[in-house]
Amino acid sequence: MAQLDISSSAISIPTLLIVNRYFDEVTSNIRERPMPWEGYQRASLITEQELLLLRNYSSRTGLKDQPTAEKYIDLFLILINKLSRMDALQYILVAFDDTIQKFPDTLVYLCQLEVKSEGSPFNTLKRCLGKDDDYLNLKAAKIITDLLNHASPKFVQTFDFTDLLLWLNRQLQSENPNVVDVSVQILQGLLKLRSFRPVFYGKAHLMNIFMGLIQASREGNPQMLYQLLFCLWLLSFEPIISDSLDKQYGVISQLVAIAKGASKEKLTRIVMATLKNLLVTAPGDNLAAMVAVKLLNFCDNLATRKWTDEDILDDIEFIRQELTERFQKLSTWDEYVSEVESGHLSWTPSHQSDAFWKMHASQLAADRGRLLNCLAHALNVPNQDPTVLAVAAHDIGQFVKYYPLGKKMVQDSGAKQKIMELLTHPNADVKYRALVALQVLMSHAWDQ
Repeated sequence: MAQLDISSSAISIPTLLIVNRYFDEVTSNIRERPMPWEGYQRASLITEQELLLLRNYSSRTGLKDQPTAEKYIDLFLILINKLSRMDALQYILVAFDDTIQKFPDTLVYLCQLEVKSEGSPFNTLKRCLGKDDDYLNLKAAKIITDLLNHASPKFVQTFDFTDLLLWLNRQLQSENPNVVDVSVQILQGLLKLRSFRPVFYGKAHLMNIFMGLIQASREGNPQMLYQLLFCLWLLSFEPIISDSLDKQYGVISQLVAIAKGASKEKLTRIVMATLKNLLVTAPGDNLAAMVAVKLLNFCDNLATRKWTDEDILDDIEFIRQELTERFQKLSTWDEYVSEVESGHLSWTPSHQSDAFWKMHASQLAADRGRLLNCLAHALNVPNQDPTVLAVAAHDIGQFVKYYPLGKKMVQDSGAKQKIMELLTHPNADVKYRALVALQVLMSHAWDQ
């Protein structure tokens, strides 16, 4: 994937491009809609001079150069503050954005107005975010995002994102798929701002909505899925985010699953680019999950395929080399620890090796039973994968079998009660592993 200049506070782009047929059609209809500005002037809602400027703009004869464009921008800011009718505000915002599109330097002019505190363009546009009109607040958010991507790093670092976060919270939960689509594209633009990334990530409710959209988009909406993964990729550039992304939201197993079922090459590209970032920015926090999902084996498989995008292969090779080098330094015990810590348990060889348990059972008790508690936690996760439940129950039984004080520690962790509940689990292997573990617990109780 071509690398964006993400080291600066904002990534310089001309303007945010929204690709959505609904959005384009509504914009076109508003642009061509005749507006009764004379009536507004007669009602003293606008001045004669403002009416003259609006007539000139509507005739498309007045917008010829940058100084003229700046005059219209001033006019639009005044009218947004003065008027309240939705049709008028829609027209003004379309004209506002069209002017920016034709004369991108007006974004610089607007940022200068903000610095000079002359009317505060941001505060003016924020007024439209709370309006009861989907198109109006989408257009306002799009313009605000353009402005932020052209503002100075110092300004963006101190910008109050509260209104945008509240807006995203509403829009990402909209029942209108077009509103969600456009909102996600605007989110892509916002996440190009490094200052916005930790603010967005710090809102757990928003992140849960965001991750829910990723899950929902995996079923038949590859373009939306790509846009959401692009947002995730941008988040993964920040070490303070990538060190907890998998722990909080299990993104590594989800990314691998998406790549395995990807119908579009660009989905594989964005997945591998994100995994690469997670490995580079926070290897210590993400290696365990990568071991558990057998990412190295998956990359070996991907490397044998033919790709039209060379960046995919570059990222695959990078991940393969990094994982190979790091795995060579891992012992069997290190691999087991990584797997347990990740929560992605599977039937790797160590679980069913008596020699392994004779040597390492006592280490589950170390650090106040930290690893034992990880196994106990795996039993308590709602809708847990049956394989994870079976492996966790098995390992707890092995711990009790080979560690003399294991029974008491298991009781204290609450795992015994959970294992008893698994006797009624619908999965046959889970029931069997739970029964064996309980037999071990009972026989040790008799011995003691």
